Amino acid sequence: MEMAVPEGYSKLAIVGIAWKREYSGGITYHDRNAVYYNGCSYVALKDNPTGPPSDDGVNWSLMAKGLDADPFEQDGEIDEESE
Repeated sequence: MEMAVPEGYSKLAIVGIAWKREYSGGITYHDRNAVYYNGCSYVALKDNPTGPPSDDGVNWSLMAKGLDADPFEQDGEIDEESE
């Protein structure tokens, strides 16, 4: 026997963040859905957020900022004396 969720309590069982992988404009996102977009991770702050993820504080919030450069790219020479 399955119990029906009482009216007004549809989000009672939602705990934490649901990872939805890479952002797609064709998907409907909900409050606390997290996505990857342009090298960063964002979490939706409401159901059906408007537009692609940004750190606007209304629709989306930046969860983790990606790197601006290749972390394995090296500038200059290695100082072997300091190793």
